[in-house]
Amino acid sequence: MEVLKHYKLSLTHGSSLKIMQLTDMHTWWPLDGSPIEWTCGAGNTVSLNTPSSPYSTHAEPELIQKIIARVKPDLVILTGDIIDARAYPSDSPPCCWKPCFRAVIAPLVAAGIPWTYCQGNHDHEDSCPYPRDSLLDIFSGEFPLCVSEGATSFNHTLTVGPGDAPSGGDSLRLWIFDTGGNNPDPAIMFDTVSDEAIASFERLSRGDSALDTSGVACGLAFHHIPMAEMAYLPPLVGHEGLFGAALHSGKAPWWVAPLAPLVRLLGLHRVVGASKRPSGLFAALEAAPGVAAAFCGHDHYNDFVVRRGDLFMCYGRVTSHSPPSDW
Repeated sequence: MEVLKHYKLSLTHGSSLKIMQLTDMHTWWPLDGSPIEWTCGAGNTVSLNTPSSPYSTHAEPELIQKIIARVKPDLVILTGDIIDARAYPSDSPPCCWKPCFRAVIAPLVAAGIPWTYCQGNHDHEDSCPYPRDSLLDIFSGEFPLCVSEGATSFNHTLTVGPGDAPSGGDSLRLWIFDTGGNNPDPAIMFDTVSDEAIASFERLSRGDSALDTSGVACGLAFHHIPMAEMAYLPPLVGHEGLFGAALHSGKAPWWVAPLAPLVRLLGLHRVVGASKRPSGLFAALEAAPGVAAAFCGHDHYNDFVVRRGDLFMCYGRVTSHSPPSDW
């Protein structure tokens, strides 16, 4: 867990600091504007015709413009699957993702809104033409107004607030976690936060670490793939839609549909798309002093907030058209 310097924000809501989360945009930006085909979901071949396709077209920056005009955030967090690497043919140049990402953040830069990013499971794919670590260029200074500029790891932490340094509880500490990509083992499904990152977080978040906690009101965690501990809890607010989507698409086992009313009655429909590999992230966050909430994306059909113990766990609303698939 890399420690970055404090970032000074210009607040537009008095003493309140407003953060906006954008997630799961799944954008692609063909360099030559030509139609492409790619495989998505359960082996389905999808044709995308630029710019007429309703999926991941130039409409995404327009959508962001409308949202930021309404919300007027002081900071934006992009929580993964901002790019869809599956759309890039293997013979594309290694920098093919950059025009896409630059287009996504263009409305933020134009409005002078700082931002940062954590990686999702589709921003990079094993079959795509660029290495996973090339996305660290997002923090290199090439893309303006990134509060994580200088980071050399997807796992990092920093403070943000109105002053040159945290003072009098006017700042927040952001914890940015990398939940990895798709796991080749179908029994695991997705990767999760590494043991090393969690151990580093635990060390830094303890009061006996060298990390300065003075002037920080609380900590917020951001990651892409949800924690398994979000499942089976009644939402404080929002909508659970993943179970219904599985039923509608025929993804659920045949015997589930007849039992759906009972499943809902027992609260077993409150499922999340977490890794099947225990990560220890929830236990670490709940035990950390001052960490109030964690925010994720990944499950396009879930949009809710739950609480377990002292930790609020929150889904970001999918910020685009869902990808074409058999779901």
